[in-house]
Amino acid sequence: MLAQLLRNFQREDTMFPEPDSIGKYFHELFKGVSDQQKKKSEWKKTKKGKPQKGKEKKKTKVEALGDVSSPPEVELPGNASSFAVFATVRMAVLECWMKEACEIYLQSSGSSPATYVAADSDTDDDEGDVDKELNAPARIPKIVGVGLRSVFELIRESRHTYPELCTRALSALLDVIQGQQPEGLKAEPAEVIEPLFKLLLELATSSDEPQTSHNDGSNLTAVACACLLSLVVVRGETGKLLAATAALLMSPRILATQNIVLPVAVAALQRSVHGVLLGKVVRPDWITHGVPKTAKLSSFKLKLPGDGQGGNKAMASDGQYLYVHSSRGLFKIGSGYSGTIRGHVYHYKSDFYTDKRGWLGFAQGRLYYRSLDKGDLVTIDTTSLTVQQVVRIEVDGVMFSDG
Repeated sequence: MLAQLLRNFQREDTMFPEPDSIGKYFHELFKGVSDQQKKKSEWKKTKKGKPQKGKEKKKTKVEALGDVSSPPEVELPGNASSFAVFATVRMAVLECWMKEACEIYLQSSGSSPATYVAADSDTDDDEGDVDKELNAPARIPKIVGVGLRSVFELIRESRHTYPELCTRALSALLDVIQGQQPEGLKAEPAEVIEPLFKLLLELATSSDEPQTSHNDGSNLTAVACACLLSLVVVRGETGKLLAATAALLMSPRILATQNIVLPVAVAALQRSVHGVLLGKVVRPDWITHGVPKTAKLSSFKLKLPGDGQGGNKAMASDGQYLYVHSSRGLFKIGSGYSGTIRGHVYHYKSDFYTDKRGWLGFAQGRLYYRSLDKGDLVTIDTTSLTVQQVVRIEVDGVMFSDG
């Protein structure tokens, strides 16, 4: 019946029925029930009259689509106005329209149609079997387990003889693991995760590995540490997370100062935690909402050598150091994070554009400076604060960087 109504709607080339026709469609919804539904109701009455044997069966969940062939339930107050009656009738007609449209879409798209199971049907055993299958631990072929254990052993032994090969293998492993979502490997078998966790824990906390001069997170122990953090996040086990945290906090002093690249999986976990706390996925940031005055957490005073209170200053930060430009030069100051001393001047260049007012910005690991009265964009070395490159920019405008 509703399918015929739907075809009538489509013949009129309108998305919704006309207001004048709503009354006719509404009365059509309350016509006699089809023979199939009558048989179904009679069968239910007959089954209810019979005594049940065995244990009671729980009611199964009904699909959210509902029974499109049943008449709608309409409730109105005793002194309802004409407009309230019209709005209620129109809502009932539109609900039946949407249910029928959803059913036609599911049938046309090849999806399984909504099935309606009787309340007394024997489905508890099937649901129990499905739950057992879902909760059962995953199993892998023995040959795959043997191959993985062999690869793990090769990585462990190559750290002494071929450290570069071991680092490249760990970097490839890091790219694979951090591509997963938090708890994405929760259902993986323990016989694969456990040896990998022990290997990464051993490599990340080993103090006898050769340390390079550059501390950019590319050392063997730094890459292993990033792999370890990614693994415990995508695994989602509290025990492994606590074990990895404890091992990193109690690591030797030589490893305490090394930089570690933040894995993507850890950043995704941070965003999901923020979403849970805020109750929404999209969270406000300072680019779109600005920085409120009440958002200040802490502050500290800077005593720049030979610099008074006046003058124009520019500031940028890479998350570890603060770079301040004033009429006395360029300063590199600790921010208090990543092992730096807050307010301590680590480097100072007194002859850096002292007679110019400029802009400082940090992007993609590089520090940039541009004078307000000149179009040159200067690239600065963050270690020595020397000029590395000068690029001419002909377009005037305000510079901005989001890092």
